[in-house]
This record gives sequence, structure tokens and C-alpha cells, in this order.
Amino acid sequence: MAADSIVRTRVILTGVSSMVGYHLARAFQAAGHDLVCTLSRDRRSYSGIESRRLENLEAAGITFDHLDLCQGKEAIEEFIERWRPDVWIHHAGYAADYSSPNYDLAKAQAANIGPLAPIFAGLGKHGARGVLVTGTASEYGDSDLPHVEDEACWPGTGYGVLKLAATLLARILGMRHGIRVRVARLFLPFGSLDKPEKILPYTVERLASGQPCDLSPCTQKRDFVYIDDVARAYLAMMQDLDREAAFDVFNIASGEAIELRWLLEQVAEKLGADPSLLRFGVLPFRTDEAPIICGSRRKAEAVLGWKPTPIEDGLSRFVGTPRAASKINE
Repeated sequence: MAADSIVRTRVILTGVSSMVGYHLARAFQAAGHDLVCTLSRDRRSYSGIESRRLENLEAAGITFDHLDLCQGKEAIEEFIERWRPDVWIHHAGYAADYSSPNYDLAKAQAANIGPLAPIFAGLGKHGARGVLVTGTASEYGDSDLPHVEDEACWPGTGYGVLKLAATLLARILGMRHGIRVRVARLFLPFGSLDKPEKILPYTVERLASGQPCDLSPCTQKRDFVYIDDVARAYLAMMQDLDREAAFDVFNIASGEAIELRWLLEQVAEKLGADPSLLRFGVLPFRTDEAPIICGSRRKAEAVLGWKPTPIEDGLSRFVGTPRAASKINE
């Protein structure tokens, strides 16, 4: 079913100030849904790239309402009573220093796990259609092979452990309250308005202005997914809530492990930049960095009818608007 034929639905989206959340908001609005996005604090407190995303959404006429998921059961119940959503997209979560061994487990517990019980209870009370949960490739362990959704999960980071716990708890709560759940395990989304310190925006911005890029050897291989494809996957998962399955998990992945060095060389080529500006090996690898992260897309393709565009096409769209991808301090 095409996105423009989806029945209009009242959708709540949390985590809208993130790059993925921003693009989900644009996609669900474009599909004609009755969308409400949550902000966890006063709008004026957002700055930098987060504020720029919100400014764009405000200009597009997106509806916002305040909801701090860490405020507790009463605030969540009042919010759900006010809006009575059909579908809840649970994208918000604590991700600061997510790859660090010092990832704050207490804050993650409060933000990623604590709100789930009152969310599902409130949605169950009002007969909501379903919940879409943002998961992560970090829920898996290390492997040189593409991860598949039914493999045993042995996450190697605190972030991965808490995200896996959220996936499992959502399954239990969905069954308890009669709400269907779909989990999107995201691999490496990229697109416009991403954090400027991330590898692709950083490289685009530096090369576009003729500056050198200090990089690791970049021999690690990663599964990159263009953000428009991620948004299409969420729309497809919402349609999949009509299927009888109470719970399901989908890798949102390209199915290919792309060497980072090759990817950045493609960026330089598309920008017409001097490839010698890519200074590979100047920086060390991050501690405990996995050599390969890749996911199988077979299940999403078979069940959802979802297939990502080729990496070259997504990269061309991204690099085609380098200033939109990384310019934030205006």
C-alpha cells in the first residue's frame, strides 16, 4: 500500500528533536496523519541543531505539546487522555555518550524503561491501535555476519542492554494491554540535519569548505541507511499493525557492510573535493570499536515490503545539500 493511501491516524511522536525524529515527523505529516509531537522541556531551552530541526517543523505547521516522560505516571496518563492517540511512536530515549563505558544507566533506566508501563496502560485504556518502538543495532552482540531478528542478543554496551530491555518490556506490556507492538532496530541512519560532529556531516562540511578531515584508518564496515528509507520503514510498520501478530521486530538495515573509507572517498568524489584532504589514520580507532556492524533486511523486505534505496543514491541526496546537512550556527 502506498504511503498516500494510508488511513488518517492520530499519531504521537516522541523524540522529535533528534535527527531521526525530525524526519519521522516530516514523513508522517506528508502521509496525511494527524500528528502530535512531544517536547520534554520548554521550547526556548533547545539550541543548536535541535532548535534548527524544531524551527523547520514549526514552519511546516507541526503540532507540539509538552510531555516529560520522566515526570511519571500522572503526566503520561493526562497526556494520553487529552490526545487519545491511535498509534504511539516511542522514539525518545537517553542516548548521551551511548557508546561510552560511562553511559549513565540510571538516567537511561528513567528515560528508556520507566515510562513504558504508564504509556501502555494509558493506551490500552483508550483502545490504541499500536506502538512503534525505536530499537537499535546495539541490542545485538558482535558478529562478522549480518544480524537477524531472531538471533540471541548479547549487547556489549550499557546502551544496548537498556534498549534490549525496552524491547522486551514493550512486548510484555503490549500483550498485557492488548496493544500490538513493532520494533525498528535501526542500524546507521544518515541524512540532513544530523549532528555536525558525526562522521558524514563532519566530512561533508570540511570538504565543502576545502579543509582537511582528521580521521581514523576508517577500515571499519558499517550498515548505513538513508533517512528517507528509515521513515518509509516506520510508515510500513504502522500499516503492519493491521496484521494479527501481537509483536514483531524488524532490522532497518541495508544488508550491506560498507567500508567507511570507501564511503568517505565517495563523498569527496561527489563534492569534487581533493581526496588528499581525507587524512586517514591521523586518529586512532575508538576503544572497543566493532570492525563490522551489519543487519539482514530480509524480514523487513518479506513482511513489510520495504527495501532501501542503494547507498550511492542516498549518499548523492545527502551530499547534494551539504549546507543543509551540517550548517547549524546561524
